[in-house]
Amino acid sequence: CYLIYQFSGLETDILRRASDLIISKLSQKSVILLASSNGQFICRTSKDLKGKISASDILAAALKSFGGSGGGRGDFAQGGIKDVKKLKEVLIAAEETIKRNLSQ
Repeated sequence: CYLIYQFSGLETDILRRASDLIISKLSQKSVILLASSNGQFICRTSKDLKGKISASDILAAALKSFGGSGGGRGDFAQGGIKDVKKLKEVLIAAEETIKRNLSQ
């Protein structure tokens, strides 16, 4: 399963804490992508997806086309974009990437 959600105006540390809570409550084979209206993103994958789906790869793929950057490890990544007008487009790209990865 996956969850994509955009918060309004959350700082990165609060977004990170929200991701900690959410990923701990979801089932196995879960991916979450949280965004803040200021252009910051957090991507998490559940522990059972280690070595199969990378949060860092998902986020990099979603941000790359929109001039964003980010990084992290397999189960946690964070990044951002400067042009917040493209936030919705990034979320759509991320959802496509997540769906493709989960279906493999």
